[in-house]
Amino acid sequence: MPPDKKSRQQMISVLIKKFDEEEGSGFWKKLETKDLAAIATETCLFTFPELQVMTYDVLQNLNKDADKIIIKKKLLEFAKEYSRATTLASYVKRSHAAKEIAELLQGLTHSEFAKLSADEKASCEKLVKILDSSQMKNAVPAWFQRPAKA
Repeated sequence: MPPDKKSRQQMISVLIKKFDEEEGSGFWKKLETKDLAAIATETCLFTFPELQVMTYDVLQNLNKDADKIIIKKKLLEFAKEYSRATTLASYVKRSHAAKEIAELLQGLTHSEFAKLSADEKASCEKLVKILDSSQMKNAVPAWFQRPAKA
């Protein structure tokens, strides 16, 4: 299950710092908290192993003198192109997993939801319907606007 935004931001920070220690680069010192937050937002459905792959694949291909704009840009590009194992659609057929679905949706922020593809947003709406018909209906994030009932 993907970690929440705060956890992803911490993981990305630790992974970049670890890479710097192993490779003698200084990427971590060049990035600010807001840069890490932007990357964490873009990786909202990434699992820890996927965050590791992204971080190491991108950083290994950068020049050690790359500035923060390049570092952030390359990490964001990778995040947009990477084929994640976890998608919201993968949970739609798991209506028996209401607790996991609730945890997944609670891990999303409104800004992360806004950046999802139309298909992922549609899957999210289906997941909310699953929760609405379960004992977990109160677990839907407050920011999620349910469609008006006719």
